[in-house]
Parts: sequence; C-alpha cells; structure tokens
Amino acid sequence: MLRYSSTTKSDFSGGSQASGDVVGGGDLGAIAYAASAGVMLAFHHANTGNGIVSSALSGLDTWCPVRFTTEMLDKGGTGLDAVTSLAELVTRSSNHQQQPCSIIGAHVSDASSKLASLAAVFNIPVVSSSAMSTTLNDIKQYPNFLRTHTDVDGFGTMSVSFLKNRL
Repeated sequence: MLRYSSTTKSDFSGGSQASGDVVGGGDLGAIAYAASAGVMLAFHHANTGNGIVSSALSGLDTWCPVRFTTEMLDKGGTGLDAVTSLAELVTRSSNHQQQPCSIIGAHVSDASSKLASLAAVFNIPVVSSSAMSTTLNDIKQYPNFLRTHTDVDGFGTMSVSFLKNRL
C-alpha cells in the first residue's frame, strides 16, 4: 500500500513532525516505485533460489515450497484509503484472488496506525519502511505492526550518541 501518486516533491513519509514522521526529501512516487522494485526483486530471488544478492537464498526454491506473490496498491498515504483497501482485500471472493497474508506500507504513521489496527483484527502483519511514530510501539494496540527502522525516539538517541561519541 505504497504511495505512488504525488504531484509534488515533499516529505518522504508524507507525514509531519507532529505525527512523528520527520524523514525528509524526495519524490514520493519515485520512492514508492523504488521500494516496490526492491520488494519484487527480493521476492523473485526467494522464489527462484537466486543467491546473487544473499547467499542464504541459494537453492531456496528446491527445498521450500512457499512462493511469494504481490499486489501493488496506490493508497495516497491516507488512513481511510488504506483501511478501505484492506477491507476490500479481505472481503473479496477467495476464488477470485488470494487473500493477503502480509502488507507492506503505509509510509505515514497516521495511515499505518489505522491500517495496523484493522490488520490486527485479521491477524495480518503490516511492515512499514518509514512510519516513525512512537505510538506504533504499543504492542497491545498494534500486535502485528513491524518496521524496518527505529522510531523517532531511536533516531534522536542515535543522533545524540553520534554527536557525543564521534564529534
């Protein structure tokens, strides 16, 4: 549920300092396409046992029957759009397409919190590459939310540590 549509260059997360999303710089559409390409390449390497990037994947296809499939959805970075899309995914006819087993996105903490709440009802993990709000650390509220980086407090701690220990 990445944010492909963007008419202007703006904050990477699409959020604000108030929401805890303070990473800046870049065209959201270009970032979403690059992230999607990375995810699809990783899935392709896992599905085919290609160990060129990660030797741990070599031959995976010969002993592991699991194969990854993907759907790319542009949800514009809003909570309502993301939740609506997830509701449509989990209620669609199962003989039409597979049901989701995990979700990558959203970039914005506000959208991620709404998406993670609904996904928890269906026991679907949600992984975000940029939602930074500390609110998402509440495991009871967001039991299936994961992120690929630290929260905004972690970035602050790392910055102070760097300034103290390296400069």
